[in-house]
Amino acid sequence: MLIDKLYGKHRGADIYIVGTGPTARLIPKDLLGGRVSIGLNQAYKNFKVTYSITVHPELEVEYREVVKSNPDVETQWIVKQKPPTNLPFDDPARYVFKTNPEWSGFLGKDKNTLFIGRGVQQTAIDMACRMGARAIFLIGVDMSGLGGDHHSHNQHVRFHGLDPADVYAEYREWTYVARKLAREKAKIPVLSLSPLLGCGGKVHDSDYVKLRTELGLDKLPEPKDTSGYTRSKTDKPL
Repeated sequence: MLIDKLYGKHRGADIYIVGTGPTARLIPKDLLGGRVSIGLNQAYKNFKVTYSITVHPELEVEYREVVKSNPDVETQWIVKQKPPTNLPFDDPARYVFKTNPEWSGFLGKDKNTLFIGRGVQQTAIDMACRMGARAIFLIGVDMSGLGGDHHSHNQHVRFHGLDPADVYAEYREWTYVARKLAREKAKIPVLSLSPLLGCGGKVHDSDYVKLRTELGLDKLPEPKDTSGYTRSKTDKPL
């Protein structure tokens, strides 16, 4: 099926892009009930997603075997046209697209084409924008290892011989641009949802400054401590 059949199909809806990063293990499995969602690659193994998108057709071939024994994982696939399957664009069972690695392809004019950068999450953001999302929420799209885990379930990695930290940094840099283009070209915010409490670390700090600058927000002045009394130590929860 042609992907332009999906353009505007979910206009005004919040669309959830679901990755397979470590935090996806911490998300309630029923959170996506009744919501429009796009799973990345093998996210269907963790959540029941409306759509699954991949630039690796062999993952959809693998899914066909999985669904035979577990129909609960049924999802509608959006698959790149490439070997080993070389699906036709008018395939009756799945949506088929080609890719453009140039940023001009993000929300570009070719109706059969989605952008591909470093990470399928950017392709999914492009797709969600074309679907007419009101807002895009990322779940489990961590672009980082956590506690020694790289995914939400046991699966391969593709680091191409590079340091994982460098690959994750590359994912983030490209996704920063996709987020910016979604906001500027389609007026759609891209927000990341996390089950982890608090916000900190160098990655969060640098992205906070980046997004604050993009949104034209000034740095806040140093706060004044107006505490009425002092404590010698912090309290432990009861």
